[in-house]
Amino acid sequence: MVDTKLLTFVKLYETKSFTKTAEQLYITQPSVTNHIKSLEKNHNIKLFVSNDKNLELTEQGKILYDYAMQLIAFEEGFERLLEASKIGSPRVAFAVTPGAMNGFMKDLLPEWTKRNPQIDFRLEELDYAEIEKAIIEGKFDFAVIDNNTTKRSLTTTALHKTRLILAVGKSHHLALKKKLCFKDLKNEKFFIGTKKSGKRLFFENELHFRNCDIKEILNYIPGPDFPTGGTIINKDELPAAYLTGKGRARIRGEYVVESFKSGDRIVFTSIPYKVSKKDLIEDIDKLCEEGKIEGIVSIRDESNRDGVRFVIECAK
Repeated sequence: MVDTKLLTFVKLYETKSFTKTAEQLYITQPSVTNHIKSLEKNHNIKLFVSNDKNLELTEQGKILYDYAMQLIAFEEGFERLLEASKIGSPRVAFAVTPGAMNGFMKDLLPEWTKRNPQIDFRLEELDYAEIEKAIIEGKFDFAVIDNNTTKRSLTTTALHKTRLILAVGKSHHLALKKKLCFKDLKNEKFFIGTKKSGKRLFFENELHFRNCDIKEILNYIPGPDFPTGGTIINKDELPAAYLTGKGRARIRGEYVVESFKSGDRIVFTSIPYKVSKKDLIEDIDKLCEEGKIEGIVSIRDESNRDGVRFVIECAK
């Protein structure tokens, strides 16, 4: 069952009014407010902004709205399927691609099973090509995939259109573009996803259609572009990671040494992604207290919107 707070959120976006939302959902206006505040607190985001007395979604709100609509669409579609299954066979067999399974399917299936104990659910995770073949052969009642199908013998319904989200640093040249196309990505560094993903297949087909090849693109890919910078020290492992969708990038921070009469200053201009500067300061302080590091006078974080600047003052 879709969370009632998500239903309130969707209805509020549609009505643009707390009063109308409360009336249509038969709840109080304070309840509407509490539902929205609870979602914002749980996800540490802001969902709405007030623009000329109109409620507009923030970027995070748009992402949550898309997710909520997918949940609602699946819930409604599955309810129809269950009603039909009660008339005939009590068994429902369906397949999903890894991309769909790793999303919200893993959360919905236990709920469906709990609410319909009389139905024998049979779920199998397969790659995109295997699912097409299995559906044609009649092995499954339906499938949930993360790409469209070109098979004329299959009928598809778009439950939701997802967005391709490009994540780059604020200073990246692509961040300044209002519109992007596939040729803009040819010489860029990016992760494509697992081989079984329908989205990856779509991406590969688009690149092939535009006379590109995955191996050709790998020649231009030095590594992923992390927002906090850093130097990748296992570049020899990256080609396999791009081709298989599995692997890791080991990052080392970059620094410069500034010399003064009072002593040297080590200034880190980048740090590994997701490393907390607060935790880093505490760890260095602890090492100093234990006598494992000597000669450090002070540590401070001077980072700002222009970039990372993590400073270690050394004794002369």
